[in-house]
Amino acid sequence: MHIGLDARFLGESNSGLAQYSENLIQSLARLDSRNRYTVFVNSRLTRRPKVGDNFSLVRVRGTPASVRGMARLRLAMRRRDPVDLMHVHFPLAPWDRRPPVLITVHDVVPFSRASGGDRRVQFWDRIGGWFLYPMTMSRAKWILCVSHATRDRLVSFFPEALHKTIVMASGVEDLYRKRTEKPTAELIRSRFQTPERYILYSGSTGSAKNLPMMVEAFGRLLRRAPAAAGFEFALDLTGDLSGLDAIHAAIERARLRDRVRILTEVSPEERHVLFEEARLLFIASKEEGFGFPALKAQLSGVPVVAADAGALPEVCGEAALLVDPDDPDQMAEMLTQALFNEELRAYLIEKGRKNAARFSWDSTAKGVLQVYELLF
Repeated sequence: MHIGLDARFLGESNSGLAQYSENLIQSLARLDSRNRYTVFVNSRLTRRPKVGDNFSLVRVRGTPASVRGMARLRLAMRRRDPVDLMHVHFPLAPWDRRPPVLITVHDVVPFSRASGGDRRVQFWDRIGGWFLYPMTMSRAKWILCVSHATRDRLVSFFPEALHKTIVMASGVEDLYRKRTEKPTAELIRSRFQTPERYILYSGSTGSAKNLPMMVEAFGRLLRRAPAAAGFEFALDLTGDLSGLDAIHAAIERARLRDRVRILTEVSPEERHVLFEEARLLFIASKEEGFGFPALKAQLSGVPVVAADAGALPEVCGEAALLVDPDDPDQMAEMLTQALFNEELRAYLIEKGRKNAARFSWDSTAKGVLQVYELLF
């Protein structure tokens, strides 16, 4: 088969979408030397994924999730040998009738934004909701959802898509399955001047991530637990940074300017050390399609406090303390328990490692390859 992969978020951002594309492509390259792949990536991509001779990369200019970006992808596809199927890693597909399309849906944030829930939604987002997303759902032959929670939410927007959805979990980078060498870790700690004790968040700043409420909960933790006096809250921000103003406002309201540290442009190796050194991971998103950070923390031997929302309960299993994402008092209480109850911490660490071991990119790639070869 000649398989096309729309991985244009590679080079556009360091988001969960980019992580999915890069890790899936590299795992497919390890497992599959028979099929031929044409991978469409963003023109700003600076490093080449580790792939074999049966993979060719085509650079496409423009923002992936835009009408102009889709038009450029369509033109790039027409200039090359026809593919037997197109696997699109974001729910916008070229509008030609051929080739057949497989779509991966990571969460429903694009649909909920486009449906008008956010007053700041721009015109082209609304066009997406009225026309492009429904067209893509109709056009898709099969739809991969990274969690049951994502599938359930997707079907609430597009009930007619239920019969062609397949749940296929993502994986965790192998990087997190081993400790960073001590000299490297010390160098990275020196660069970031990481505090001795900190709570970590890793992800974007989108409104669904609930970061202002998490900052408020951290402030309540400091006021209630004297033992937390030396802690900082480290925000490892990736992908969409549009919510920075709201985060800064929350920090000012809580008078935490010296206790919340914002980190951007963190490399994968640096992020690995941030996870290893954290006292716990705090992720209280209201809408999480999968939950990469939770699994990275669990593999790193770090307890997780997560929202009882979206895919987080499904992905974390019994190895996390779940909280109401609208209740900062409950969050502060669970943070206290996860930080200072050593018996509970040991339980969460042990269960977390076992839980995260269930997820691997090679397993995901094997499942995706079966879909390519059996359903197309």
